[in-house]
Amino acid sequence: MKSTRAYAHTNIALIKYWGKLPGHLNLPATGSLSLTLENFGTQTTLSFIEAAQDIFVLNNQEQTGEPLLRVQRFLDIVRALGKSDRRCLVDSRNDVPTSSGLASSASGFAALSLAANQHYALNLNPVDLSQLARVGSGSAARSIFGGFVYMHPGTPVDKTGGYAEALATDPALDIRLIVVQCANTCKEISSRAGMLHTSNTSPYYPTWLATHAKDLEEATRAAMQGDFKTLGELTEHSTLKMHACMLAAKPGFWYFEPLTIAVMNKVKALRNDGVNCYFTMDAGPHVKVLCKAQHAEDIAKSFKKIKGIVRIDIAKPGPGAKLQ
Repeated sequence: MKSTRAYAHTNIALIKYWGKLPGHLNLPATGSLSLTLENFGTQTTLSFIEAAQDIFVLNNQEQTGEPLLRVQRFLDIVRALGKSDRRCLVDSRNDVPTSSGLASSASGFAALSLAANQHYALNLNPVDLSQLARVGSGSAARSIFGGFVYMHPGTPVDKTGGYAEALATDPALDIRLIVVQCANTCKEISSRAGMLHTSNTSPYYPTWLATHAKDLEEATRAAMQGDFKTLGELTEHSTLKMHACMLAAKPGFWYFEPLTIAVMNKVKALRNDGVNCYFTMDAGPHVKVLCKAQHAEDIAKSFKKIKGIVRIDIAKPGPGAKLQ
């Protein structure tokens, strides 16, 4: 039985994307700047099967309902590109909790895209592969690449854009991202549902769109020039703006837990003591802390004093998606 295996790493957006353009192409309303992480990812194996529909197995459990439909819809697009009607067994294994705000969908659909590109002989270039991954998950477009990644926003007029590319940064920008897991449960509101509700009801959403490009431009410049302080300040600013939009939605909603706030407060305290570190959060309760490599171990130890923390990992910048 022919099979193809790929592995992709998760990524965390430093300058966030939150919100989509209308339509079925899953185009981001804003660009983003992210960091692919070495520690976490998804391994996906595709095998052709003689069956009426695709089968999706995640972490040894066969999936039904929306998770299965999401993969099947994605593979329908792949089959159309490859002029094939072959069905697949999709066997995926996450090294990160699923649907908890640690970007499992990013690594999952990036790995699936790379494997499908090979399995169905699509021969896509990296930009086209990034756009394919985006259809499955907006952030998956970035996990095709390693290190710092720049994601272009979608363009509302001709419905293009929405692809990522690797960003060359100053080698002196030796950073780590400390991932502080503040819960071990799945989130109640998916990122996709949260984005739609925010864009439809939050009075702050138009301001989020209007001010985002400047943040992205300045943060990208800072990363390229090795300006850690500016990059960190903009990272923290972007995540607070994003979550402010959610809080102001009608009704408001939030992903953070009491432990989330405790870690954020600890980051501020460390900074007041002269340790430059900055927090970011995605659509989940976990906190990621951007810091210089030489401070990472000491900062991570300080979080261990907070009761209830599930796990702490120090992540280096990671590579792009690869076939195995």
